[in-house]
Amino acid sequence: MLFSSRESRDQAVAAAFSAPLASLILGAFATFGVLVVSVAHIEIRRSRVPGRGRGAVLILLLVALLVIVNPIGAPRFVFLTVVLGLLAAWGVYRTLPRFRVIALSSIAGLVLLFPLLDTFRRSLDANIASADPLASLKEGDFDSFGQVLNAAWYVDGAGFTWGNQFLGVIFFWVPRSIWEEKPKDTGIFLAEQKGYWFTNLSAPLPAELYINWGWVGVGLGSLILGIYLRRADAFTDLKIRLEGAPGILGSVLPFYLVFLFRGSLLQATANLAVVVFCWWLVTDRPEKGEERQGGLRRRDTSYRP
Repeated sequence: MLFSSRESRDQAVAAAFSAPLASLILGAFATFGVLVVSVAHIEIRRSRVPGRGRGAVLILLLVALLVIVNPIGAPRFVFLTVVLGLLAAWGVYRTLPRFRVIALSSIAGLVLLFPLLDTFRRSLDANIASADPLASLKEGDFDSFGQVLNAAWYVDGAGFTWGNQFLGVIFFWVPRSIWEEKPKDTGIFLAEQKGYWFTNLSAPLPAELYINWGWVGVGLGSLILGIYLRRADAFTDLKIRLEGAPGILGSVLPFYLVFLFRGSLLQATANLAVVVFCWWLVTDRPEKGEERQGGLRRRDTSYRP
């Protein structure tokens, strides 16, 4: 089932879990949780903390991760986040020339490879056909500009929601069976407002901020996010210079931010929460300044801007 089409995999998960939220959170732990633990093991291996069997555990983790997150059955953004995150943890971006090569390759991959990774969404019998990159940019994979326009159209007619859409993001963990009026994903909401038959669309961060609080939300939200990312980037750069790798969050979040910025935020928040929670678990501070050498718990303050 793990190597079946994405639709078959989703149907199997839906049949196994009656509550969509439970399947979403468990799936996040099975993918991003294992990714964080794998990166933590790579960090410990690099720091040469003494311990037996860690190499075997790391191999098992990597095999399990790449089986669960394979390019056939896993969502494309998850697969790419896992691959690029593991490369970062191994120090692939240590030098500036390497970083430039990977950055340019990633941009090219988003345009050329990203549409092809959707080949097995519905069937394993799908034929891979060559596509014009310019034509691909007009498909649903690159709907961000149109969805920003749809958000502006909605606010122009109905006004912004005064943070109602953002409430759904904050309380993503509340089941709809308890909160019946829980806001929908902003991408789905905008698609329904426009009367589209296809609702699996994005809601880029500017659209999320605009539909919630208008231009004030866009300006203030962008300012706060820019300040935080600038500080985080400085800490990550320092980590790479000193140790050759960006740390746990620095290996995962920069690539996951592509999906987070694409939106919808409600879709992306569960995975983000699992990443941060698992990072907190494996980087717990030692008691009274005593560093724990055993297990996965160790101090990692390099990515705390």
